[in-house]
Amino acid sequence: MKRTVIPRKEKPRGTEIPVCALLIDQGHQNRDTLLKNLVRNTFSSIISIETAGDNYNMEHTANLFPTVTFIVVQEEVTQGELINIAVEEAEEDLVFVLRGALRIGAQVLSKRLFERIRDEGAFCAVPRLVDRDNRALPVCYCPVIENNRFTLDVGSGAARGAGTVYTFDNIALYSKRKFVSLGGFDHTIAAPYWQTLDLCVRAWLWGERISVYSSLQLAYEGDTPRDDTTANASYLRFFLKNILPVLGPEGADIPGRGFFSFWRRSGHFFFEALAQFRDARRWTRQNRGRFVRDIGTLAASWQDISAQGQE
Repeated sequence: MKRTVIPRKEKPRGTEIPVCALLIDQGHQNRDTLLKNLVRNTFSSIISIETAGDNYNMEHTANLFPTVTFIVVQEEVTQGELINIAVEEAEEDLVFVLRGALRIGAQVLSKRLFERIRDEGAFCAVPRLVDRDNRALPVCYCPVIENNRFTLDVGSGAARGAGTVYTFDNIALYSKRKFVSLGGFDHTIAAPYWQTLDLCVRAWLWGERISVYSSLQLAYEGDTPRDDTTANASYLRFFLKNILPVLGPEGADIPGRGFFSFWRRSGHFFFEALAQFRDARRWTRQNRGRFVRDIGTLAASWQDISAQGQE
């Protein structure tokens, strides 16, 4: 994928936390303020990534912030692909994904909290989020299956370490090692909501954990983004990879009868639907040993599964 990388010119000084702060910047007017505040934090590295359309006077900005690595992607990509690129560039195992729309203070993450998150070993740690009026936003999502349909329910997430099956706006502290092992965000899923949900559900189905940390809080500076949950082509790809696989004695597989359930939902002609179904079946069989549970078990046993590791 074509990109321009402007490496940092200096190492950050006084770093205490071996975390890469990753700023997904989409041309926000307060970018310089955000970068100044990130530099004041004690992160061991900072990466700012954006697409070429947002790139204005990048060399000048890079000179203003010599401890920041800047990445400009020259192609049209999904939000998940931006994160994949930056995580690949990061040297640290923990990568904190942040957005330009956030209000970032002088100490986003304390050393003590970092050590706690690191030691507990979740795939990613999700902060509490509030809007610009300091109203709490949903961050703790539970999987539900009703009438053979998969939906999300909002849980309280009051206890530290409560599980969630979705990371709102991708804002979280990710383990790079586990991120890479899971395959990162699927570039074939274009819609942000279904792309994020695909990675998060896959993490739980493959035995990883996503935890909410109420002591880690971030606030939006402007409008809060809205999720588009439209059941489109991205939803169909999510459905094939996460809802249809069933765990058996020899690992996960998609039963042949699942084709008719998919075909009814897809609206595709028979052979187009069959090609997509077979592709997902191949992917599932290639990864059959990675599954430790299927979606039915995850939803039915969510309270017990998500409570593990919770105080």
